[in-house]
Amino acid sequence: MVDDYVDEGFSAKNTDRPTIQHLIADIKQEKFDVVLIYRLDVLSVCYFCMNY
Repeated sequence: MVDDYVDEGFSAKNTDRPTIQHLIADIKQEKFDVVLIYRLDVLSVCYFCMNY
């Protein structure tokens, strides 16, 4: 496990959240092979809009 990415107190209406941005940066840096998300709606309500 690389890190624990938790955005407590932030709405999931978009990905403009500090920890999600940190997760995206780590993905781009290829720090890991797999991202496990327990509930996709918590990642973002508009996850179909994400293009990462």
